[in-house]
Amino acid sequence: MFHFSEQWYVKSKQQALINPASEFVGETKLIKKPSFRGLYGKGVKVRRTSWCRGAAPIENYSNIMEDVSGCKEYRAYHYFDSEYKMWCTEYYELIYP
Repeated sequence: MFHFSEQWYVKSKQQALINPASEFVGETKLIKKPSFRGLYGKGVKVRRTSWCRGAAPIENYSNIMEDVSGCKEYRAYHYFDSEYKMWCTEYYELIYP
């Protein structure tokens, strides 16, 4: 299980973690959260299932989570949180009509 302290105690990763302009935190590429407005207009329900502080390695997250019904999709994104002043990770479940 990922915990942001893995990044926080390495000086170079800590600097990237608190920099809103970072593209990477260590070897983790930051995948920035897009707008979901287009999906809302199509009737897709977007539900945030989880979040964590730090830049979790999410490159293959949607491949790991699989829905056999074909109605759900799982995605994860990074965003810079203004409250914690660091990069965070959000996990989403998209439910298609």
